[in-house]
Amino acid sequence: MLKKYRLLFVFIVLTAGGIGTVLGLWLWNSYLEHRDFFRLGVERGTYEVLANFYEDKKDSFEIDAKDSTAYFNRFERRFLGFVHDIYPVINTDSVLSEWQHAVDEYFLNRPSRSNGRRGGRGLPPFLLSRIDFNPSAIAELNTNLNKFLKDQNWSTSVELTLFNKSQNQTGELKEDTLYASRPILIDADNNLYLGVKCDQLWLTVIKNMLAPIFLSVFLIIALIAIFYYLLSTIIQQNKDALQRKAFVNNMTHELKTPVSIAMAAIESIEKFGIGDQKQKREEYLSLAKKELDHLIHTIDEVLMVDVHENTQVSLNFSQFDLGELIQECVDAHQITHKGNAIIKFQQPVDSMVISADREHIRNVFSNLIDNAVKYSQADQQALVELSVKEKKTKIEIRVRDNGKGIGDEHIKSIFELFYRVPEGHLHSVKGFGLGLAYVKQIVELHGGSVEVRSQLAKGSTFIVNLMKKQP
Repeated sequence: MLKKYRLLFVFIVLTAGGIGTVLGLWLWNSYLEHRDFFRLGVERGTYEVLANFYEDKKDSFEIDAKDSTAYFNRFERRFLGFVHDIYPVINTDSVLSEWQHAVDEYFLNRPSRSNGRRGGRGLPPFLLSRIDFNPSAIAELNTNLNKFLKDQNWSTSVELTLFNKSQNQTGELKEDTLYASRPILIDADNNLYLGVKCDQLWLTVIKNMLAPIFLSVFLIIALIAIFYYLLSTIIQQNKDALQRKAFVNNMTHELKTPVSIAMAAIESIEKFGIGDQKQKREEYLSLAKKELDHLIHTIDEVLMVDVHENTQVSLNFSQFDLGELIQECVDAHQITHKGNAIIKFQQPVDSMVISADREHIRNVFSNLIDNAVKYSQADQQALVELSVKEKKTKIEIRVRDNGKGIGDEHIKSIFELFYRVPEGHLHSVKGFGLGLAYVKQIVELHGGSVEVRSQLAKGSTFIVNLMKKQP
């Protein structure tokens, strides 16, 4: 059975781990997609605000044709030198041809104020180099870029910065997670770049994917809860099955023993002709009666199982004095356990009338007294003390003994059906683990409560609270 549980546990863990891994990979890919989408938006926004800025300020950037030609020639030389340093074997003539074609295309399609078009992503680098990126210009660009991102429903703040950045041998920029987009080359000679800095890029992306994150967390928690409930239910059912099996085995022995003894006593009277011997006859009849009484008591305990498992127990409420009822139980057990136990109860002077099922309440205190005597310590006489205290809406009854006591690890389980405090392979006291489960069931059906306080080798105190009047 233990091996089956291990296999089941491993299967559940692997299943939960597999589903968790799938959800984790899905979240990670979703994060990467959102991050790339954000970077693409930042890059597009950067080019747009730069183009708009240039369009608004281009009058201050204009130069005459002669200076313009000289400027473009210088920029071409710098650009070609930059390309040649990175790719020595490249044909610079073809690069120059492509460069001139790009410049011509830009001026043929350059936006103008007259048609109301604003700049876009096609702003060439040589125009960027003509912009004076002073603090005032950077501040204006930052404002425009953050406004653009806000319009795109990105709740974050970015910062345009100028910086020098080293290059590796392939000419690609080193990775930097602080920058939300690819840096834009401004000055190739000085490795001067314009970048968009986002100090908490990961947090910005996560904020925009809260819905899938919450959904995934909810699914994982629900999955763990379901698997936990499934496993705990199976374990509890197996535990109940083992307890029921032990109960049946124990019950079979307990039922068979008194019947066998009583049968042997009766057969002795019949077979050995002792019917005329009064003393012997009385001795055997007394033995048979004692065993039959034990059998009746055992059957009553077995019937408690049905009471515990049937939540629709019919209670016959009546008005009676609780003190008198407890005194009846004490008197009965003083006779039953005469010489083995001292049972004390100071009956209250004033009557304590409650509304309850008299027979079931009597069984409750009879069980508690019987347990207190049975689980006494072997080297001393059992002492059981009962006390009653009347409160505003309830009555508190304490049953204290000087018995073996109960360990803290067993306190929460003693009221479970079939549960018995372990004593190794042998139990010095016969029983089925039904009494306390029955006590708890009946008390709670009356709207009351029962608890226990115990110390090993010092004894236990059971505290029963019963309502004076039923709601």
